[in-house]
Amino acid sequence: MNPVLDKVTDPTFTNSAKGLMTLFCIGLAHMVLGVGLEDVKIAIPWFPTINFESPQNLIYLYWGLVWYAMYRYVLEHATVFRKHWFNALASSLEIGKIGESFVRQSIFISKDHYYVNIRTIEDLAVHTIDINTYQYDETEYSSELVYSFSFRFNGSYQFESIKSSEDLIHRIPEAVSRKRALAKKWGLKPDSDEHHVTYRSYKITSVRYRMRLLWLKSSHYLKEFLRNGEVFDLSLPLIFNMALFSVWVINELHILK
Repeated sequence: MNPVLDKVTDPTFTNSAKGLMTLFCIGLAHMVLGVGLEDVKIAIPWFPTINFESPQNLIYLYWGLVWYAMYRYVLEHATVFRKHWFNALASSLEIGKIGESFVRQSIFISKDHYYVNIRTIEDLAVHTIDINTYQYDETEYSSELVYSFSFRFNGSYQFESIKSSEDLIHRIPEAVSRKRALAKKWGLKPDSDEHHVTYRSYKITSVRYRMRLLWLKSSHYLKEFLRNGEVFDLSLPLIFNMALFSVWVINELHILK
């Protein structure tokens, strides 16, 4: 097979950062540096030589290959992307971060302290983001978990459910499960549990809540992109190619006018 075709059809090329950055450099050279194609021929063994009479139309083939490569890249690294989105959401909900006001308005309606913890339950292949509230006993120097609001994800960091759990003895009025209107927005419904007052949701009913959570994790993901080398290297090939595609579309629309 032709070496070029053999390279671009290799799965390890189309699903890799190296492949995406190579395609980006080709597009950049064509658009910014003005490198064009004057005469294009593709020779495949045992087949007649293919001549492109209108090489300017190759740009459409190129963008098709770029979008195919980006799709393959996302599929190949989907779990890693979701893991970073998961961590971004957890970080954004901490006290002092951008999502604290959302927690106090929609989850734990109080000015008291809360903690955000990430747990991994190996046996169940489950990852959770827990927003916990404790009651402290100053005489015995101990603490007891009285309320927990958990986002639950599977082993591939795909959302599964939300669990609101309140201690049977130390019930607190600030919990979202005690606020019927807010509980409805989360889609929370009573769930059986012998030791806690538990509510569970498999789908967030409120579109506003879903968009707010998306905005929170997106904003924190952007911060991680700028200071975390792994997130930067993972995301940059996609950002570069989508930015270049946007520039090309704008230029094409300008030409049509």
